[in-house]
Amino acid sequence: MQDVVLTPDALASLGLDLTRFSQLVGEVYEGALDPKLMAVALKSFLKVYDANYVTLILRVPDQPDMGVMIIVGDIEGAGDVNYITYPQTNTPFANQPLDRVFTVDDVMSSSEWERSAYFKAFCGPNDVYHVMGADISTPDDGKLRFRITRPKRSPHFSANDRALCAMFLPHLRRALQLHNLLDRSESLSELYSQAISRLSVATLVLDESGSVLRVNPVAQEILARSDGLKLVGGRLEATYPSDNRELQRLIRAAFAPDTPKSAEAMSVTRPSGLVNLGVVVESIPSLDWAEEKGQPAALVYIR
Repeated sequence: MQDVVLTPDALASLGLDLTRFSQLVGEVYEGALDPKLMAVALKSFLKVYDANYVTLILRVPDQPDMGVMIIVGDIEGAGDVNYITYPQTNTPFANQPLDRVFTVDDVMSSSEWERSAYFKAFCGPNDVYHVMGADISTPDDGKLRFRITRPKRSPHFSANDRALCAMFLPHLRRALQLHNLLDRSESLSELYSQAISRLSVATLVLDESGSVLRVNPVAQEILARSDGLKLVGGRLEATYPSDNRELQRLIRAAFAPDTPKSAEAMSVTRPSGLVNLGVVVESIPSLDWAEEKGQPAALVYIR
């Protein structure tokens, strides 16, 4: 990673102060949660650099000349994750040193740039002349490509422009890593939920107050019948008072801070006379660093 020193005076020359710089960093990390939020950060870069396009190329798949990217500017599909033509085979910016900001001037002369097939085919027709970018390394040996462009009538990217860009590279890397970790966690959770449903096990996720946050399709079917279990005011209840008292005890025990967190089970009688429902209530360990309300706190299995 480049050693970067960007003083408050240098930030001011770019129309920024430390408060706005901090806001930009925050926008990048919010982008880890949603591509549309990442587009908000890229639009801010668009304004800061007086650019016509800002592009974050997330990955280049095996199929030739297609890239998965978020791009902002005057282009169809701006702000969304898109498969857009990316001429990886003939771009002059391939194989740049990782984690270092470069511009066209670092790669070739202006005349060479204007004569290049890449410029004639892709940049010239889209009013792209000045290009600044970086290939950002990722922990899994991948690569994240960041590009900022200006039209020919605009000035070259300055040393301060480059320094500011370099300061954002580690933040972009961490934001992508956070996004990937969250995405994998959600994917595993969805696969687990699907597997549980295929086994005909009903599941309900409760928050710390006992309110139901999520139910799987099997649980929806059981609750719709109101045969032994039902939702009342968004909370799980048993039909018969004795069963309901025991069910509420199990749920309270799952939330109690000083009780063992082993799963507890009970049998729920069904008014229809069908076989009793088996219910297991299990606490969900919290790894949150900050206390939050409305978070998953207990899992109820019904079979």
